[in-house]
Amino acid sequence: MKVIIYNTDTQEQKYVDYLKSDNTEIIGLAENIKIYAINEDNLPEYDSLSQKIVRIEEMTNIPDTVYPFLNKFQISWNIEQLPNEDIIGNLNNYIGDYLDGHYPIWKRIKYLNLYTKYQNNLNNLTVEELADLNFIKGVESWVDDCRSIRDAMEIAIIESSIIPDVRTFPTIPIK
Repeated sequence: MKVIIYNTDTQEQKYVDYLKSDNTEIIGLAENIKIYAINEDNLPEYDSLSQKIVRIEEMTNIPDTVYPFLNKFQISWNIEQLPNEDIIGNLNNYIGDYLDGHYPIWKRIKYLNLYTKYQNNLNNLTVEELADLNFIKGVESWVDDCRSIRDAMEIAIIESSIIPDVRTFPTIPIK
């Protein structure tokens, strides 16, 4: 079990393992040294796009249930709503990660080079090259769709504080 040794003079906290197995009170401590049993609430579920979680620590005078001679050091969590500008920043980071995860930079460069090559030689394309060109156009359309959805979500956040469901982004076309 983890405990906190707290010095009331310096307000220094030290986390240590409590190894005393006979469940008896610790004696001989200096007056300024207090030991607290750590009780930590489970981390609550929260929406990382629009909320943040804040750790709250409290030294109490409530006796611990397992070690009644120790008071509880309570760790709990509070969920706080983020301001709209932070939500929009998180949304932009999410769409950036989403696009990069499905359509990495190296692939964008490759497709851009192929697109340019094919566009410059439209009249002499093979069936396979024409299929590649149409696929690249589909992928670029997908990127534009994702960005349009992100823009609509941003407007909804600004105008009516509606938190978007980011699971609504379309999937990338498959070749």
